[in-house]
Amino acid sequence: MIIKIKSDIKWDDEVVKFGMGLFETILFRNNNLQFFDDHMNRLQSSSSKLGIGIDHFEDAKEDLKYIESTLLNEQIIRITLTNAGYCIESRLNVYNSDKYNNGQTLMVYPYKRGESPLLKHKTTSYIQNIIAKKESVDLGFDDCVFIDSNKNILETSIANLYFKKGNEFVMPDIKGYLLEGVAQKNIESVLRYEFGYSTSYKEIKLEDIYGYEEAYESNSAMELMPIKKIGEYEYQVNSELATKVNFIIDNYHVNNMDTEIINEFIMKHFVDINDIRFIILTGSSRTHGFSMDRDIDVFVIDSKSDNQHREHVRYHCYDWDINILSEKLIKQMIADKTAFLIKAIKESTLLFGLASEFEICKNMLGI
Repeated sequence: MIIKIKSDIKWDDEVVKFGMGLFETILFRNNNLQFFDDHMNRLQSSSSKLGIGIDHFEDAKEDLKYIESTLLNEQIIRITLTNAGYCIESRLNVYNSDKYNNGQTLMVYPYKRGESPLLKHKTTSYIQNIIAKKESVDLGFDDCVFIDSNKNILETSIANLYFKKGNEFVMPDIKGYLLEGVAQKNIESVLRYEFGYSTSYKEIKLEDIYGYEEAYESNSAMELMPIKKIGEYEYQVNSELATKVNFIIDNYHVNNMDTEIINEFIMKHFVDINDIRFIILTGSSRTHGFSMDRDIDVFVIDSKSDNQHREHVRYHCYDWDINILSEKLIKQMIADKTAFLIKAIKESTLLFGLASEFEICKNMLGI
């Protein structure tokens, strides 16, 4: 069903003749468009790089936010962006409990997919994906797995892939010729930080997939879906894990990152509480995550770090920039007039540690 259309596309339009368009599919659930900012960031990035729909992006985004406030029932929203305008549509979500309990069946598509940087963008040039999926369904499968000329696993026609062995999840290298999924990067952070799995991206050869215990696929509509088999090779169907991950994903959307969540995350995964002197929120993140880029910049001042340690992680829909360094190192950096550090501490909010001691520390540093 078309919700809104703002374009006048003719038969000679470049989107009709050449597939010069972009699109995003977004799940509406629990009264919000899930990972809205992530979808819009990807759409805007592709729009800018490919020169498609640049003049219409902001209006499309604004209309999507308004439409979100009018929706009632769970559904899939699609935004298509072209140089002629944009269209916003909705459809029902077809993924039900039976699919998660039974797992998906995939065939290995017999034709190798070529290398193209366009595969990193979600374009309307989707004919290969549509034909491949139809051929797979005709042969009794749910979908197919694409491989490249070197027999590296890429993705399915509509989803990213995961392979699990023991406590590790491995995903095809996102530097390859495939789309970096919005759902994937958020699911990966749940697997790592909520369930304690190690995660990595690397090249996965076709013959390697037979050594894994479980396999999954994901996109924004299905979230994490178990795979029952690829070709004739069968995997364990762990629908319980998929259900737990998806429950967290569905409740993962926060408008405000409170102090307790930030402190607990740092202490659980990065620095022992006994070594922490202060945790501070800096710059645009001082209002606990209310930044247009959805980032959280954290400085952790501990008692022993010899070198500055920096982590970039994804958690609770936010991109975190975590800097860990000691008071001794800070003093040296201040003495060296390290501008970014002086500005960060001067414009910071204390999240953990005694306020009186932090003020003394700032005074000692001449801030």
